[in-house]
Amino acid sequence: MNKRKMNVLLVSAKVRAGGEAVHVTTLAKEFLKKGLGVSLLSTDPEGGMMAGIIPKENVFYTEFRDHNPVQVAKNVGAIRSLLASCKFDIIHCHGRDNAFAVKMAHPAQPYVFTCHSMSVQTDFLHRMLNSTGDAAIAVSGSTRKFMIDSLGIPADRITVIENGVDPSELKLLTEDEKLWLRRRFLIPEGKIVAAIHGRIDPRKNHAIIGRALAGLPREEREKFVVLVSGDRDVPGYAPLVGQLRDLGVLAQFRFTGWTEPRNILGCSDILLAPSLVESFMMSALEAFFMEVPVVRSKTGGYEEMKDFCIGLDADDLEGWKGMLHRVSECGTDDMKPMIQRAGKEAMKRYTSEMMAGKVYEVYREAIRRRRAGS
Repeated sequence: MNKRKMNVLLVSAKVRAGGEAVHVTTLAKEFLKKGLGVSLLSTDPEGGMMAGIIPKENVFYTEFRDHNPVQVAKNVGAIRSLLASCKFDIIHCHGRDNAFAVKMAHPAQPYVFTCHSMSVQTDFLHRMLNSTGDAAIAVSGSTRKFMIDSLGIPADRITVIENGVDPSELKLLTEDEKLWLRRRFLIPEGKIVAAIHGRIDPRKNHAIIGRALAGLPREEREKFVVLVSGDRDVPGYAPLVGQLRDLGVLAQFRFTGWTEPRNILGCSDILLAPSLVESFMMSALEAFFMEVPVVRSKTGGYEEMKDFCIGLDADDLEGWKGMLHRVSECGTDDMKPMIQRAGKEAMKRYTSEMMAGKVYEVYREAIRRRRAGS
């Protein structure tokens, strides 16, 4: 990526937490490192995770998550006003709703759409909301297939760019750091620590880990402590706690609130990721850099990383129970070759610098094509 000044407007509804927020924030950091101008239009007046990363005067607000026609009209108006008062070379929309609003604003600038979710509605009326702009980005091969088959987006408009993370933010913990965190999370000495890292949502399928633990003999079950990150002030938290209590395994779980990936993964022995729906799975990448073995569902992005993790069907209760049994009996030492492969491949393929460089090339091509009138 060269250092020619380019002004980028990132548009996202989800900047407070979750994979999309991490992705957008990571892009912003890399672009700023390269000398690009970065602004954000989002549903958070403070910029969510990007607060303090980009200047306050470059943070703009509108409410994309309210889908009624009046709010959509307000969003279109907000975009037109912003584009009239600020100069941008490219607009990057993260999500279908805001891409549609940008389309309705008829920007003179080219705009790009990234699809982060395969759980959006795909009936005829919702497909009419699709707006790929000048280019579309898929975060995995599975996402690309979904965009073609379910959203009707032409294959030649889509570029697959895998997610990336910043290795400098994922340095291994010192022994003192690890000890301090295990005390903070109330982890008794000698326990096997499993992490479920991400937001608390039924689609993340935390409950199957509770059911798998409940199916183990008591002496195996009690070897585990499961760290669950993610804000607790969400609709899915109370029902999950109730399920775990009914299963008799709540004592094995620690809800840590929003926790830095380095902290939760650094003091864990294994990452469990049983999600029902994923486009790529950022937590798996983070675990690769933290040298933590990954057991994940065979959802979006699994094909790209299947050689460096263990894959199970999201609803395979016996499979998840068998994995916990295996870890309780043997630990994770037999996974070390897989962990080493994962770390090497992550540095080759999944760095934030590499991801941002590929996105930047999509921008340049979109600008070139727009200028050429194609």
